Amino acid sequence: MQLSVTDRIRLAYSQVELWFGLLFSLVGFGTLTQANWENFYFWFDSVTTVPGRIVTTYPTNVSDGDRPVRGYTYRYPAVGLEWAGTSFSSDSTLLPGQRADVEYCVAHPAVSRLKGTDSAPMGTTGLQVGLTLGGAGLVMSWRSTQRVHRLLILLDDAVTTQSVYERTSTEPGQDDEKHYTLHYVYQVAHQRYTLRVDSPSATPSRKQELVVFQGANPANAVLATALPAFVQVKLALPRV
Repeated sequence: MQLSVTDRIRLAYSQVELWFGLLFSLVGFGTLTQANWENFYFWFDSVTTVPGRIVTTYPTNVSDGDRPVRGYTYRYPAVGLEWAGTSFSSDSTLLPGQRADVEYCVAHPAVSRLKGTDSAPMGTTGLQVGLTLGGAGLVMSWRSTQRVHRLLILLDDAVTTQSVYERTSTEPGQDDEKHYTLHYVYQVAHQRYTLRVDSPSATPSRKQELVVFQGANPANAVLATALPAFVQVKLALPRV
């Protein structure tokens, strides 16, 4: 069965994991834009401290728990010049004109921060959260894309047959929860195949299930009931 381009896109976006992956990636990379990337300079460069002066203070739309994060602009002397910088903190309460210690990188005098503050609203925590969410989102999107790719190959050469429930295997999960995997067996050209299906229950609703498999590779298979409704209609599968 050849799916149209529209149906292929529709099939891809019917995958819930893809939507969650895109959402996590968006939130993660959005968080990274407010993360403290300049920390890398302070980790690997020599740092010195000089007295500086607060120029302005302003509120931000970021909070650290129940504490609002404030922004500070300041000026400081380095290598014979006066430099300007911006820092963020939920702990400090500084006023314009007040003296404050400024840390800057010796090799990059323009890279600075008020001592005890961050160079970005979300600080290092933003890096950790952003990388974690962004990475998880990319993994989820990649897994979903691979699943859709296998499914499209299957549907281009789709064949159906009956399978029989054989057994259920269990694996321990978090908080003493168990993960169940239902094993369905089916035969193609006198060869036996097993389709494993994750399930919230240890007992299947039916002992027999219709399986859709790839004619050239019978091991690439899926339960007919797991396919989106519009695909089942195109395959003229019996609705249950």
